[in-house]
Amino acid sequence: DATAAGYGWVAVTGDTWGVSSEELYSVTDADADILTQDVALKNGFIQATLRGTMESSTVYRTPAILFRVAEDYAGALDTNNYLLVRLLSLDGTTDQVQLRKVDGGTESSLSTATATSFTNGTNYQVKVEFKGALIEVWVDDVQLISYNLTGGNLKYLNYPRMGFRLDKAGAPATAARIDSVYAYSLDSTMEWRDWENNDDELSLKLPAYGRRGPGSLLRVEGKQ
Repeated sequence: DATAAGYGWVAVTGDTWGVSSEELYSVTDADADILTQDVALKNGFIQATLRGTMESSTVYRTPAILFRVAEDYAGALDTNNYLLVRLLSLDGTTDQVQLRKVDGGTESSLSTATATSFTNGTNYQVKVEFKGALIEVWVDDVQLISYNLTGGNLKYLNYPRMGFRLDKAGAPATAARIDSVYAYSLDSTMEWRDWENNDDELSLKLPAYGRRGPGSLLRVEGKQ
């Protein structure tokens, strides 16, 4: 629907989100427009394709992934406390993936990393994994941030919701869009031991000996 995001998505009062060409966008197109899902995702993995105006630090329209968004004692959304990841240029030349927090309504940076130069109107696949205090961020399958929450920031471990926020400044020319959203809970994880290298030494076989394979999100780590 052009003015509704779909089942389960709830926009903050005064904001309107919709779907255009099967992509999510903010209809009201105002800075800090927020859309959330009321899900239990204290530990999770979120993947989304993001597009917008990201090359400028003063004129931009970029969608941010929100996670560990707080609720109040009655289960109502609290937009004053959450974590977010966004893509944005620092100075027009240095492009960054930024991990930030909103704490009691005040926003600040937790960690940043230089990314491959952004191009306005180009899709970027962003992945965020948060398990306990550890937060990891990938852009187009390149890991750029690995950050551990400490001290007072450990309060975010108790917050369950996810969502998106539109960040906008000036009069950007390129629209912001969100596509291919996936979210998984990581509250129950296990190491899969039934695997082996194939003869070509370039691929893996799962399962190697048994008949049962992984039935949910599978993460493969390696080094050389």
